Amino acid sequence: MDAYHPSGANVKRLLAASCAALAAAAAYSAYGFYVLRLPAAPPLPPGTPLVRPSDLSDPASFLAGGRGAVSIRGQALRLRTLARPPQPYEVQLRAPTAAPVRAGDLLAARFYVRRPLFSPAKARVDFVFEQVGGEYRKSIVLPAEAGLRWRRIDVPFRSAGDYPAGGAQIAFRLGFGAQTVELAGFELVGLGRSPVRVPAAGFYEGREPGAPWRKAAEERIERIRKAGITVKVVDPDGKPAPGAAVQVRLKRHAFFFGSAINSATLFSGGRDDDRRRYKETFLRLFNSATIENGLKWPFWKGEQRAWADKTAAWLKAGGIKLRGHTLVWPGWEHMPEGMENLKNDPDRLRKTIRGHITEEAAYYRGKAAEWDVLNEPIGHPEVLGLLGRGEALEWFRLARKADPEARLFVNDYDVLDGFGLNLEQQDRYEALIRRILSDGAPLDGVGLQCHFRYDLTPPERLLRVLDRFGRLGKPLQATELDVEVADEELQADYLRDFMTAMFSHPAVEGITLWGFWEGVHSEPVMALYRRDWSKKPAAAALEELLLKDWNTQTGGTADWRGEYRARAFLGDYEITASSGPFSAASPASLAREGASLTLTLRR
Repeated sequence: MDAYHPSGANVKRLLAASCAALAAAAAYSAYGFYVLRLPAAPPLPPGTPLVRPSDLSDPASFLAGGRGAVSIRGQALRLRTLARPPQPYEVQLRAPTAAPVRAGDLLAARFYVRRPLFSPAKARVDFVFEQVGGEYRKSIVLPAEAGLRWRRIDVPFRSAGDYPAGGAQIAFRLGFGAQTVELAGFELVGLGRSPVRVPAAGFYEGREPGAPWRKAAEERIERIRKAGITVKVVDPDGKPAPGAAVQVRLKRHAFFFGSAINSATLFSGGRDDDRRRYKETFLRLFNSATIENGLKWPFWKGEQRAWADKTAAWLKAGGIKLRGHTLVWPGWEHMPEGMENLKNDPDRLRKTIRGHITEEAAYYRGKAAEWDVLNEPIGHPEVLGLLGRGEALEWFRLARKADPEARLFVNDYDVLDGFGLNLEQQDRYEALIRRILSDGAPLDGVGLQCHFRYDLTPPERLLRVLDRFGRLGKPLQATELDVEVADEELQADYLRDFMTAMFSHPAVEGITLWGFWEGVHSEPVMALYRRDWSKKPAAAALEELLLKDWNTQTGGTADWRGEYRARAFLGDYEITASSGPFSAASPASLAREGASLTLTLRR
């Protein structure tokens, strides 16, 4: 427990300030101040201070329906949100920049956050650096969860624009419902264009090597992702061949490890060497693919459609599963040009969408193993709101009729990301899925987009959210995974821990990364391999998992009965045996119930 050491003078001052604050409390918020000792931390790199402490202590810096707060230097600011406002920014602490900032400048922020010991609810605060006025362009929006202990947040980021002194501001958004947050020790320094490394800190619980969740996850992986395989080796006369050398090599994992794939890079554009390495890297790591854009309705025409066809054929030839993304993205901005003109003609709109589902799903019959039939229905509800709840049922039925073999998914975001605390989104998504199922839709799986910034959900909470959606009784997949953080070590650690937690959960059957190479990535910071194909730490972490930790390449000697036994990851195998001039080979599939096979040695 953190110790407080109030002096007599400070107690009087604190009581006076707190009473004045409580008397002025808004419908949304109140505040108070406490003397504190913050955990020791190395200093930030020297740079230009960008926020004056006096600006944070200005009563006008706290916005909550016109109410203010007073800051006392060296002490924590307690901010209490009594009710959720319409927008989180309607309760916020803000301060302007005290010096100019240029686009691309490196900035480093530090603050400490916690919630009071007896606070009954989880607490969240979003740190924002943004333009003042205009479009309020954001350089960073960093959600931070407040636990019972002081948590130090260090975050490096780049300025998105050129701002004079006072032309940008920091803000702590607090309007996330009834909660109490304590903030302290804020610093923001400008580091210019110098290549200073500022390690990120404090972003998710469970990052430490000895975190308790790790051992439990490894035990589950051993139990649910592996099974026993027995290879019996016999000589040409059918007699046991003790001493025969046996090799067990995993060729394709039963779990789906995939990536979004850029069609043009596979077959055109760029250097021949890049195309070669792009294909080789994909085939070395992944057994599942999502075409980035070519199967989305607005792109499914002309050149994009031709590229998609070539990609689908290439994947099928290589035995790679194709996830179709997506048949319907029910927001006007994600539909073909002119579709919004049909909003006053719902019958024609309905007919057009149904026709597209039937056409595209039938076109890729036998090529697409899965379809995201319905993508982001919570965030983009316009079309379903117009056509009615029952229309989703018809979309799934049409997709099933067009391709009876394809597995059909719904897919949405803000379920696992956002610290796993977006309970409203989780509630709405679960309710939608339950409605779809109760209506009788042929829904085969649930997609969970996972676009992480600094809102890194702790592994133990990930597992609890997966438990919740696993109770729906349908397989879960992480369909669009990326980690957009500037600190490469943090990116690597979280990618490793996220994938480990997912792989350890029995309801999860696949993880798809949203791209892997800077050369064709929409956000290069998310990529795992740099433009020159050198590995970022995240690429090394991924390879360690897929090619070593979760891979079976083993062998040994047959015992006196001619048998070799191993425990191996589920998937497709190539099994070989040899003894002197004799050898044998056979494919094998290892499922949860285990497998056994006999190899007969031949000269």
